[in-house]
Amino acid sequence: VALNDSEEVIPYISPNMPHWGKTYSIPFEDLKAVSAPIVNIGPWGKDYHKFTERVLEEDVFNKTPELTKHTIEYLLSK
Repeated sequence: VALNDSEEVIPYISPNMPHWGKTYSIPFEDLKAVSAPIVNIGPWGKDYHKFTERVLEEDVFNKTPELTKHTIEYLLSK
């Protein structure tokens, strides 16, 4: 799913983002205008955004920070 499909994506995003539309919003139209590539980095887990959400400790404390650091350094070197 691409951001240019935001009208189709919103119904799937909003139930998974607490308080979206109440305390904050996402400027999809502005983001579509930028049209920049993104990198989604995060730990592996289950039950995202639920009270039963859990993640792998190794990912949270080791892999994700290292991958984030490496990605930033790589992008800044370009």
